[in-house]
Amino acid sequence: MPLTTTIQTLTEFRDTLAEQMGFSAYSALSTLQASHVDKAILFAMDTIALEGNWKWLEREASFTTTAGWSTGTVTVTNGSTTVEGAGSPTWTGTNLIADDKFNVGEGGFYRVASVTDTDTLELATAFAGTTAAGSSYNTYRDEYDLADGVLELQSIRLLDPARQLIILSPHDWEEITHGDWQVGEPEYAMLIGSDASESGNTGTNQKLQLWPLPDATYAYTYKYRTLATVPSSGATNMEIGPQLSYLLVCKAMEDIYRQGQEPELMQMWGDEYGRTLVKAKRSEMSRTKRGKIMARGQWAPNGRWWPRNWPDVTNP
Repeated sequence: MPLTTTIQTLTEFRDTLAEQMGFSAYSALSTLQASHVDKAILFAMDTIALEGNWKWLEREASFTTTAGWSTGTVTVTNGSTTVEGAGSPTWTGTNLIADDKFNVGEGGFYRVASVTDTDTLELATAFAGTTAAGSSYNTYRDEYDLADGVLELQSIRLLDPARQLIILSPHDWEEITHGDWQVGEPEYAMLIGSDASESGNTGTNQKLQLWPLPDATYAYTYKYRTLATVPSSGATNMEIGPQLSYLLVCKAMEDIYRQGQEPELMQMWGDEYGRTLVKAKRSEMSRTKRGKIMARGQWAPNGRWWPRNWPDVTNP
């Protein structure tokens, strides 16, 4: 029976599944049954997230690039990865971090492996240029952590002046950049995965790389498709509507009976899931189409929505 309300919390999801199984609540289930329910919830969320481009999985966030750092001078030694600073370079906090790019004159660009202290850093590869002391330098930051749970990056837009970055695949990135480094306003971006070893990164924060290396502070907003996550207890964080709530229930119930080795009930819920999925996709497509029409339309006197290039008249 389709739901008339939206599942918004983990407790509601668990209780709904328990009721469909013929129990009063999740608390009435055996340990094994409760385990089946919890596994089925995760399976349903993951499966449905991949079934379509759902609006309830779309998010928007922002980040701002840094202008780089060049305070003080440095001593670099051919064949060494250690760079010594002088003149209070203050390589602490957010001024310089691992994965920033380091440049001295014509010595090329190097990735910063680590920052030892306020005036010492380590390069990822040995310095291949000429040994020098008291040299001017520049650092640039081209890698930025995105919001937690980014599954697919849809667009990145510079706020002022309004301009969109081109998102590249790794192959296209190599074809365009040729592994060379340039400095300027970024034109391209690429997802480069996540690193759980970084402070504050749980492994689900993907990183974004920009090219050319940002030469100033630029403010960007980006739209992305997120991972489906199990709703937390008490949090109203699943704005998906009754139809998609029921879709989640159908897929979860199918998996519960798969785990319980009850093929007839598994087939019944699988068939119901298939029917509901078709309806949900049609509804999502219709809502997206209406939204696009409304975004470029105007409100007519009779309360209908008309595209701007249509006559502002009332049709029967």
